[in-house]
Amino acid sequence: MRLFFTMLVVVLIHSHSFSANGQSTVVYAKYEVALGAQGAIYDLWEAKARPIWQALKDEGKINNFGRHAHAWGDSYNHNTWVSAPDYATYEAAWDIFWERYKDALTEDERTLMGDNFIGHQDNIFTVSDSYGGDEEEGKRRVLMNFNEVRDATTWLKAWRSSFAPVLTKLVDSGDVISFGLLRHEIGDQYNMNWWLEAEDNLSFYAAWSKLAKELQANHMDDVQQLMDATIRHKDSLVDAY
Repeated sequence: MRLFFTMLVVVLIHSHSFSANGQSTVVYAKYEVALGAQGAIYDLWEAKARPIWQALKDEGKINNFGRHAHAWGDSYNHNTWVSAPDYATYEAAWDIFWERYKDALTEDERTLMGDNFIGHQDNIFTVSDSYGGDEEEGKRRVLMNFNEVRDATTWLKAWRSSFAPVLTKLVDSGDVISFGLLRHEIGDQYNMNWWLEAEDNLSFYAAWSKLAKELQANHMDDVQQLMDATIRHKDSLVDAY
């Protein structure tokens, strides 16, 4: 029986979970960049955007941030995310970021961005049901499952009674680092999404196998409810920094 599993595998630096335990807001900005300019755009973000977001994090104005570089999936190949306690806090931080970022860019860098950004889409998610702690700096692999759901109440109840308990055990056993929900507020149609963070590829696939076996053995009623409530899903594979 087919499970609606959508994979977004990412390399994360220094605890790049979207949220600490609890609820927060994530603004996920997706950009389509001309293929020949990807490297230059990535380098520009690392040189000019990352230091500003890091300063805002150090100042306590945001929770966390990161960059996702597309490897496989849709056309959005340069994605960035920022988490904050709520959207108003994010907006205040964004205003500060934008003023500093504009001042940091040269005319050539503005031209590079203007000539090579093809498309853009923003999503605002509420993060909930997250579990897992901060880890030492290093590479990470993260699975995310994007779902367009017609009956969110049924889907969420089934997910919390099956996926969440199994994933909690995998975190407690050290098989994975964190997991949680990204619930759609504004953006595209994918309204019930979740992630699973592991140490590396081997750890991820081992944990994925354990999750699938446990679900198939003991939670297929819940899995069937999730499938019945799901209209479609989308796969993406990205590197994240």
